[in-house]
Amino acid sequence: MPLEIQTIYNAAYSNCIYKHKLDSYKNDGELENNDSCSEFTNSNLINQDESQKICKAVILFLSHLKEYKVVTYGDTVYGNTSNGDSAHGDSAHGDSAHGDIAHGDTAYGDTAYGDTAYGDTTYGDTTYRDNGCKYLFYWLYNHVLQNRQTIENVLNIYKDLYRIYTQNHDKFNTFDKYINEMNEHTSYRLVKLTNLYNELDKFFTQNEEKKEKTACNSYSLVTYFSYVDECQNGYDNDFCDELKNFRKKYNSFIKNVIKCEEKYLLPPVERIDAVDMTIIPFSFISVTSLILPILYKFTAFGPWIRRLIKKNENKLEYINEETNQSLNTYETRDDISNMQNYNIAYNSS
Repeated sequence: MPLEIQTIYNAAYSNCIYKHKLDSYKNDGELENNDSCSEFTNSNLINQDESQKICKAVILFLSHLKEYKVVTYGDTVYGNTSNGDSAHGDSAHGDSAHGDIAHGDTAYGDTAYGDTAYGDTTYGDTTYRDNGCKYLFYWLYNHVLQNRQTIENVLNIYKDLYRIYTQNHDKFNTFDKYINEMNEHTSYRLVKLTNLYNELDKFFTQNEEKKEKTACNSYSLVTYFSYVDECQNGYDNDFCDELKNFRKKYNSFIKNVIKCEEKYLLPPVERIDAVDMTIIPFSFISVTSLILPILYKFTAFGPWIRRLIKKNENKLEYINEETNQSLNTYETRDDISNMQNYNIAYNSS
């Protein structure tokens, strides 16, 4: 199923294809130049003995991303690298020849990423590399450090490992753009979104074969809706758009695999833009102030509004006259009453 929207958090959507690759490099990969990681140590690592394995896995993974290419035969796209790796992971994990599908060739599986090829010509598409660089952070945070370190500490390890890679294996700094996009804000939300997708994938796996109606409302959406609230109260459009991608993936499975009714589908993710809410009234006032003089001078609107104003002025004038007459009558009566009281007092004296 194609992604609905491209975001800086798309790595969360298709993260399993990168995890398989990194895990295999950590456990079985071999570096041609073992000296690259000889000086890598970090006090934040859980196990210092594994520092070499972690460094090795990162360098092999980044090399894989750099060398990744796609070739086409007819309408079929096959991903490979110069060292013979498959497009998105190892076949031991059930990956197809033309890209990973997270749960088989179903409607809700992940799309293939990589360089798009037309005929015998390969055109660079950096999506696979971009998402791979960003998932690398999640892998370090979740699988290596097991959430025991702050985002800031993991970012330091992440960028330190990238520095080692560029110094020894990539003088062109191929991934600077993607690595530099990872700050505390984007990293934090990438972790949240990736965990959200992972929980959804577990739900898919548990219910794909059963296809029981009870699954229609058995998945907890508390976390998802809390993120929707966060989206609506913030300014991260990519975060909101990735929640839309999540909604599409969830609804596709619920509707097409389990055959749930429409009432179980997630509603659209709507975001109220505070900037738009401010701009629209001011724009309306500005446009109105420009149009009204033109309407007044050159259309029937002018005579009509003048008649209306004149009519209202006449009403106000009539009301003022009535008010003045009432006041004069009251004052006259008050004067007569005072004169009578004066005469009575004078006669008594």
